[in-house]
Amino acid sequence: MNRTQLLKIQLGNCDEVPETRKGYTGYEKDTESGLQCAQARYYNTAHGRFTSVDPLTASANAKNPQTFNRYSYVLNSPYKFTDPLGLAPRTSGSFCAQWCNGTGPMATGTFFGIDTSMGTNMMRDLDVARAINTIDSSDFDNRFESGATLGERAVLKKELKRVLNGGNLQMKLAVIGLVEGGVHFNVHAPIIKGKGRSSGQTAMRDIDGLNKKLKSGCSTASAFMEHFIISINRDEMNNSASINGNILHEAVHVGTGAFVLAKWSSGDKNFDVTGHVEEYSAKTTSICGLQALGGIYVQYAQSITYVDQKGQQNLALFDALAKSYAVDFPSTGSWLKSWGVQP
Repeated sequence: MNRTQLLKIQLGNCDEVPETRKGYTGYEKDTESGLQCAQARYYNTAHGRFTSVDPLTASANAKNPQTFNRYSYVLNSPYKFTDPLGLAPRTSGSFCAQWCNGTGPMATGTFFGIDTSMGTNMMRDLDVARAINTIDSSDFDNRFESGATLGERAVLKKELKRVLNGGNLQMKLAVIGLVEGGVHFNVHAPIIKGKGRSSGQTAMRDIDGLNKKLKSGCSTASAFMEHFIISINRDEMNNSASINGNILHEAVHVGTGAFVLAKWSSGDKNFDVTGHVEEYSAKTTSICGLQALGGIYVQYAQSITYVDQKGQQNLALFDALAKSYAVDFPSTGSWLKSWGVQP
């Protein structure tokens, strides 16, 4: 048995297997079931179908009816596409490759491989309704850290549901991921961070439990989500636009961190994402979300000079801020290690 451990992003539980069992699209055969482990789910070569629905539910696109078959392999076009993660069909140079070369999916205007220009019609009502029910449940209250008062918790719940009811695809995907992934929330007192004030930040919790998961191997990205905390500055709690922008911004940090942890858990200890790319992605993603909401949300983006009067994003400022961030944290991995995470 060698270091080959299966990368899994969303679902599944495949055993570690020898490298010689790699076959179809790089999948590895699970000896107990006889199925191919496609990382996020299993694939049955005899049927030419996956054995469970696509966990990346928003990959269905009304413009391409083939995507609504949640069990099919690569839109029934195996000569044109592959699906190494069991999440979405790709050709070379797609979002899977982007992670490897350091550009990242969110840096290129997509969210975990989904083209956000395709619009909110891709988001199933069931996914949104399930997330709202989770937010309204009593169990969700247990995911607020002690720093948040009852009133502040109510505000954060309201803003999370505002995104689910009125945000664009990218925002909805981000919030669904946070809510269903088990991310915790908090409100922190005004602090000085570097030369500026921190309106939002990401922290970590239960590092001992996280390290145990890493050592056990083969954990999914979603399995690590519960170890992240998104915190909003108390001074921002009366500003809906700031809260929404910060939630989406920090969601990028959480998603990137969980992805890196999943790669480390799979045995790829050298995998990392540059701090500049991660922070730049977080900036552009959050502002795109505010622009999609329109009205006071765009006005807020303009007031902090992230967007001009013509609606153009201040990419030069984003780049400068991302470079400043990267001085303290050159990569996602360095940030994780600063919390005591042990690859």
